[in-house]
Amino acid sequence: MDLFKKNNFWWSIAYLLLTVVYLSKDSYSGYVLPSYFIAFPVFFASFILLSNKGLKEYLIILALIFSGAGDLSGVAGSLILQMCFFAVAHILYIITFLKKARFSIVGIVISILIIGFVLFYIIFITIKVPGNELYAPIAYSIVISVMCVSSFLYNWQYRTLFRTGAVLFIISDGMIAWRMYMDSFPYMSLAIMASYYLAQYFFVNGALRRDNQSSKTLITV
Repeated sequence: MDLFKKNNFWWSIAYLLLTVVYLSKDSYSGYVLPSYFIAFPVFFASFILLSNKGLKEYLIILALIFSGAGDLSGVAGSLILQMCFFAVAHILYIITFLKKARFSIVGIVISILIIGFVLFYIIFITIKVPGNELYAPIAYSIVISVMCVSSFLYNWQYRTLFRTGAVLFIISDGMIAWRMYMDSFPYMSLAIMASYYLAQYFFVNGALRRDNQSSKTLITV
């Protein structure tokens, strides 16, 4: 096992342990953690990226930091501030992906489908919510849709990891919206946070693997 694979293995294990510790708290295990621990896995991931000597993209680190700030804002009960922090994080991801984008007919079709689906979904579950309360969730839905679209336009190494992370973000936020405006289901909070942490992991792992490779252009399939 070379040095990169060894380091990648150990940071992945550490990240996994942090997420498991948080996800298994309270009702799942009986022990209690400080509420701010929710941001530890993401801040840890940003530190791992920052310590990577081959790092080529600092925007991902900033996105992780803003995501962690969003986590802490949610704990503090500020939904709007949380949404703003996450929106900034997604905008940073968008910039990162579009810097290596390749536009095509297939990409445009996928873009329309993703944005259309997300907007239809948020309108469907908020159909009975007063119009003035819809501006923020719809604006945020557009941002995360564009982030997901940009990951499918991304044309560089390990794009599958980034696309998987983007889709997991859509799933996580989709469940949050469902819980807010529709109903909940057993272990929904666990599913939301697990998909969120996995999304961040795929982004960080993709960045680490990409920056470890020699620079060569990959053609999007």
